[in-house]
Amino acid sequence: MKFISYLTGTVFGIGFFPYAPGTITSLATLGVLYSFYIFGNGISDLYYNAIILILFFVGILSGSFIEQDCSKKDPKFVVIDEVVGMMITFVGIDLFGLTINKEVFIAGFLLFRFFDIVKPYPVNILENVRGGLGIMADDFVAGFLANCILKIGIFVWNVFYFQ
Repeated sequence: MKFISYLTGTVFGIGFFPYAPGTITSLATLGVLYSFYIFGNGISDLYYNAIILILFFVGILSGSFIEQDCSKKDPKFVVIDEVVGMMITFVGIDLFGLTINKEVFIAGFLLFRFFDIVKPYPVNILENVRGGLGIMADDFVAGFLANCILKIGIFVWNVFYFQ
């Protein structure tokens, strides 16, 4: 159980990277999502959302175990929350249609990292929740906020760019 918790919680060890493990994990997730955009034939919204839900619950379980094991609240090396947050940033944005391009991916990454690092309300409140739920919840909301701003930005861009 310990091995699996650390393997999933650190996203196969990425969390142990000595500098900015959250940003590195976010970049790795962005790379995977971008590769689906470039090389893939797409992934249905149902599967995409199911993966997010599964990873969210895996993050709660592994985060709770790791937090208890190392007696430290929200250890920096637990980075599965960054994967979920980045994925939520792109929910409902057609990853394989005309509305997304490399600029949208970059904007999504920057927005998520902004909300994850600055932690404006209500993200900052969720950091007080203990255990794996607290580890996952603040990045979930940071991803949601990034998603909303990204969608507004795409809408505004499409309205003014195509007129």
